[in-house]
Amino acid sequence: MPTGSSLPTAAARIHWGRAEPVPGLAALNRGSNTGVNAYTSASVNAISCWGATGCVVGGYFTDRHEHPQAFVARERKGRWSKAQEVPATAALNKGGNAQVDQVSCARTSVCVAVGTYTDKGGNTQWFTVTERNGRWATAAQVPDPALANAAISTVWCAPGGLCAAGGSFTDPSTGPEAWVMTQTHGRWKPALEVPGIAALNVGGNFPGSKVGVDAVTCASAGNCAAGGIYTSGTTDDLYGLPPYQPFVVTQTNGRWGTAKEVPGIAAVNEPDWAWGSTTLIACPSAGNCTAAGEYLTGGPDTCGSDCGLCS
Repeated sequence: MPTGSSLPTAAARIHWGRAEPVPGLAALNRGSNTGVNAYTSASVNAISCWGATGCVVGGYFTDRHEHPQAFVARERKGRWSKAQEVPATAALNKGGNAQVDQVSCARTSVCVAVGTYTDKGGNTQWFTVTERNGRWATAAQVPDPALANAAISTVWCAPGGLCAAGGSFTDPSTGPEAWVMTQTHGRWKPALEVPGIAALNVGGNFPGSKVGVDAVTCASAGNCAAGGIYTSGTTDDLYGLPPYQPFVVTQTNGRWGTAKEVPGIAAVNEPDWAWGSTTLIACPSAGNCTAAGEYLTGGPDTCGSDCGLCS
């Protein structure tokens, strides 16, 4: 925690109700739990709430073939609906590994769930699904970016068809780089290399290098922010790893600016053994964002770590 900060003071006492199983999840979670390959488990991975008596949760359950499948469940006025498999994910999930990773509810009538599944080729793919007035629509695949060896590492969505995604890919000329793409009104725009990332990522081809978008969010259509990690050099630390630094980049009125190192991070994320990344971003309004992440202090022999914030 930054120097001089303090924990917030609770304004009111919170009264917790009793823990209870997600209704209907046991009926879905039908793994055999017998034999050499026995596997039965279920998990809630994400939750989003509005007001005092409305929430949506999502996660995975194990079907009778020992394959993880995605589920969602909704609470309204203190009463939980039965968990249900996310519509159409079974048809997408030919590789047998699906789950809900994130849920966002901006108001009582609209929620968005985002998750992953494995296609018949064994590749991990992303899906999004929207709930309106208690009814979940058909899950839709988030299109992979048309970039070589692209991997999606983060997806953010809000009701109304506004989404953003990011990850890493291989640039034929410079090696591993970071990419972003956005969706408005339900249509994805082409993915693009994060502007300026190649100039920062000078150690991208060095063994053990890391680069990619780890966090993305939008205040409104055309006004987004992203952050992640890049390799700032090729100097080995005591463990043979190059230095990493966190970056941020913003989109204004539909145009992405140039990626830059998080201001001031180099002073604390010591360059000879730096290990830093931007992992969270929040933008309550266009032009007003806060990013959070991690950096390493004390060198590799002490392995101290700390956290930081920037606005």
